[in-house]
Amino acid sequence: MSIQNDDYDAPWKQAVAGSFQEFLAFFYPLVEAAIDWSRPPVFVDPELCPVARDAKLGLLRLDQLVKVHLMPGGPAEVAYLHIEVQAFRQRYFAKRMFTYNIRAYERFDCPVISLVVLADRSLCWRPVEFSYGGLVSQTSFDFAPVKLVDYRPAMPQLLESGNVFAIIAAGHLATQATRKDPAQRLVEKLALVEVLYGKGWCDERTVGVFNVLDWMMQLPAEQEQVFRRRLAELEGRCQMPYVNSIVRDAVAEAEAAARARGEAAGQRLGLKIGLQQGLEQGVQHGLQQGLQQGMQQGLQQGLQQGRQEGELDGRRRMLAEVLASRFGDLPSEVGQRITQASEPELRRWARRALLGSSIKDVLVDI
Repeated sequence: MSIQNDDYDAPWKQAVAGSFQEFLAFFYPLVEAAIDWSRPPVFVDPELCPVARDAKLGLLRLDQLVKVHLMPGGPAEVAYLHIEVQAFRQRYFAKRMFTYNIRAYERFDCPVISLVVLADRSLCWRPVEFSYGGLVSQTSFDFAPVKLVDYRPAMPQLLESGNVFAIIAAGHLATQATRKDPAQRLVEKLALVEVLYGKGWCDERTVGVFNVLDWMMQLPAEQEQVFRRRLAELEGRCQMPYVNSIVRDAVAEAEAAARARGEAAGQRLGLKIGLQQGLEQGVQHGLQQGLQQGMQQGLQQGLQQGRQEGELDGRRRMLAEVLASRFGDLPSEVGQRITQASEPELRRWARRALLGSSIKDVLVDI
């Protein structure tokens, strides 16, 4: 049985945004060494990134563009790094990279450095350039991609590395290798988490990498239950609390409180509906029989409606508390949006609540 909808894009974006210098140190050490890290890099808001429309590629938007200051004596004072993690083969990929690069240069009038991680499963797909021209003119764009499958033979070295992207790369390769084998993915995920917990990193660093692995290496429900049990055992041995267990506890408490509120609200609503229906039916079929039947039916309907409303209210409160703990007081429009959210929206936002780098990342619509 294959595992549907493996998500590579979002976990990589979160990992790069959270550990940007380590990303460069692992994949592009020469670029990392050329940056003046005393001046913090700035991730450009996606809304400000250049947008282009191509007849073959469709609408193009840069995902990650980072403004950095270079060390004195370099080719420029400021540069923009365009980071692209490509998880599947694309026919016109090189042209897309060229288009991104030239549009970013036009927008910011600064050197644009294209950094590419080819994260697909192919051994032979390795685009490195795009060119066109003829007669007396020629335009050529070159880039130096990193190919993740090249790290597969070095898996033991990845697991021993002190760089978080070594673990993330190992998790990516394991996810690809087990796309049709949930049982083996469970084994690989547990092994990687055990290696991660053994690193002795600080809680924030460990949790950040764990969240990326957990998001990337998704499991079907049956294997997910086994993973949770084994993870609890591992946490006990390593004395490393899994931060998502805090969220799970908060969810459980919120849902229990929501059920209690729902049942109370349901009883009140049921009595109200029951009395109303009972009186109406009593006029036609006899006051006593109609009142009894109406109250019973109304109570059941009211309990169900109240329970559902109470559970949704609990989920909304839990999501608001998690976001407020990460990003501070919530703007009124964010609170209003959470209050009006549907159950599918709440489930989707709750999954992103620990991984998003901003409220906007958590509440973005897909």
